[in-house]
Amino acid sequence: MMVLIAKETKVVIAKGAEIQSLSFGYLVEGDSIYSPAQDYNAYTLDEVHAAEIKPQEYCYDSATGLFYKNPDYVPYVSPEDHIRELENEIDNLRKLTADQRYRDLDLTVTPLEWIKKAKIGQLNEACEATILRGFSSATTGHFYSFGVHDQTNFTQQMLLLVAGTTDGDVTWQTEDEGEVDHSMKQFLAVCAEAEQHKRTNIRQYQKLKAQVESADTWQQVDAISWN
Repeated sequence: MMVLIAKETKVVIAKGAEIQSLSFGYLVEGDSIYSPAQDYNAYTLDEVHAAEIKPQEYCYDSATGLFYKNPDYVPYVSPEDHIRELENEIDNLRKLTADQRYRDLDLTVTPLEWIKKAKIGQLNEACEATILRGFSSATTGHFYSFGVHDQTNFTQQMLLLVAGTTDGDVTWQTEDEGEVDHSMKQFLAVCAEAEQHKRTNIRQYQKLKAQVESADTWQQVDAISWN
């Protein structure tokens, strides 16, 4: 089996029994023509010796007669496969939380505007999580969940009370003691505390966001945190 080796890099360029020698010193493999006299050396090796050797992936040391891995080899990726790889990377990024995306940044080399954008996303995520986590009521001493559905239920119950379509005690699920009866006055006070809980955290987010936007260095941005 004939093997063509690039003189300068020692990279295996081609191999195979189909490589033919032309009378004027050139070698041809299919549509490719090589000039051993100028840029390539041609060696004839036994098929067992060269069977596992793949062009571009290996180099050949003629002094020792040994093949070795090409340290500069980069596998070919078709445009279609490259697109699929990019799509997978995008899908993986979408699965990351804003906090993970910020923490994955190399702050020393990432442009400041990108860092700011990622930090604002991290703060926004923390704000939303804090709101949804719930709040403790000074009126009743109980802890209330405040997820999206909880917020809707609070609003609906409050409107019913204000409209006078319902009266008496309101039985409400708490996180610390399960269902608890509330007087109308107590429940309206809890609703007010829920709104205050939400607005307080939103104001905190807006304050921190402004600090990020006015920062001049990545160190200043990184020093800003939700807690």
